[in-house]
Amino acid sequence: MDQDPRQLAEALRERMRAVGMALEYDRASVAHLAAYLDHNREQIRRESATWLPLFGAFMGECLIVSFGGRWEHSAPAAQWCVVLGGADKTVYPSDRVARHLAHGPAESILAVYDAVAADKTGSALGHGSKWGINAGTPSCPRCGVVQPAVRLPRSFKEMLWGGWTCKGCGCVMDKWGRERVRK
Repeated sequence: MDQDPRQLAEALRERMRAVGMALEYDRASVAHLAAYLDHNREQIRRESATWLPLFGAFMGECLIVSFGGRWEHSAPAAQWCVVLGGADKTVYPSDRVARHLAHGPAESILAVYDAVAADKTGSALGHGSKWGINAGTPSCPRCGVVQPAVRLPRSFKEMLWGGWTCKGCGCVMDKWGRERVRK
C-alpha cells in the first residue's frame, strides 16, 4: 500500500459502484464488503496484489471516519496502519482483510470493526472490564498470533478472569487481548 490509502479507498468505492454496490464509510458497508469477500474469496485471493490494498484502505477509512484516528505508515511492517488511540490501538487493515480471506467469518473484518466499536464505546457485554464476556479469540498485541479458542490457564489470574499467555512470544494478555502489565 504505497499509495495514499484515502485514494485507494475511493478507488474501491468507484469499482464497487460500477457493479451496483454503493459503499459508505460505515458498519453497513463493512458488512457488505465482508459478505463480498466471503462470496468471492478465491478470485480475490488469486488477484490479492490488486485487491488487498483496496479492501484494506477502505476498511481503514471506515474505522477512521467512524471512530477517529489517523493513517500512519509503519516502517517495520512496511505498510499503512490505522492508529486509533495510543500505540496499543493500531489496526493493520490489509492484514485483517488477508486474515478474513484465509479464515473466513472466524476472522471477519466486520468482527474487527465491531471490536473497535465496542472498545470505543465500552458497551458490548461489559467490554474492557474484568466482568465482561469475550466470546472471541484475540490476537497477541506483540506478535499478532491468534490465540486458541480453548486455553489452559497458566496462572490463577488467567483461570479466574480469563486471558492468554501467547505461545509465540510469551506475552501475557487479558481476555480482551490487551497486554497485562506486571505489577
